[in-house]
Amino acid sequence: DGALTVALTINDNAETASISGTTTDVAPGSTVTLTLTDSAGTVQVITGVTVNADGSYSIDGVDISGLVDGDITVNASAEDRNGNSVTDSDTGNMDATDGALTVALTVDDNAETASISGTTTDVAPGSTVTLTLTDSAGTVQVITGVTVNADGSYSIDSVDISGLVDGDITVNASAEDRNGNTVSDNDTENMDATDGALTVALTVDDNAETASISGTTTDVAPGSTVTLTLTDSAGTVQVITGVTVN
Repeated sequence: DGALTVALTINDNAETASISGTTTDVAPGSTVTLTLTDSAGTVQVITGVTVNADGSYSIDGVDISGLVDGDITVNASAEDRNGNSVTDSDTGNMDATDGALTVALTVDDNAETASISGTTTDVAPGSTVTLTLTDSAGTVQVITGVTVNADGSYSIDSVDISGLVDGDITVNASAEDRNGNTVSDNDTENMDATDGALTVALTVDDNAETASISGTTTDVAPGSTVTLTLTDSAGTVQVITGVTVN
């Protein structure tokens, strides 16, 4: 019976492939057709690879720079002496391009929304980016399923971030490149959606010569401290520090 084998070796740096194999009952001088298919479905066909007298065949330094990173499959086919098709396949992985990702965050204070966009390198179109927003209080908001476009870009607009508090908002964007490696980036912007405010009330106990002071705050982080400055009619000042906001 006729038979054929194929082996694929990829040089990532040169973006080339070497392909070799053996045949059984295939006439020397016959040709093998090699069909390379990448992870995006792009096909590159190599014809006219000659079978040697010992049944072997090979081709080196094939330029595969037109194929994308990820699994590359080669299918080799020829005809044996009886006209029957003999085939075999092999798969190798190409990682010629380093994956990368960028992210940019824009915050609309008035609307309490965020717009997030970025670019990717060596990330397959149709892949998704995960966005993780973290506010100054440590509250996390995760956005999934942001699709990578054909040109490698991605974006999402008018994300409701009213559940996050004022201060620095950090976004982490992450995805996988064609080789399954994680690519990520961060950006930080400041949100000032709520006007800060503070009230104070003073109660004096004449007999005990003590004061009770209380108040409320708006947009002041719990755990922050209030400084109280007491001034009498003679201009004497007493400062109280470290009064914690609940």
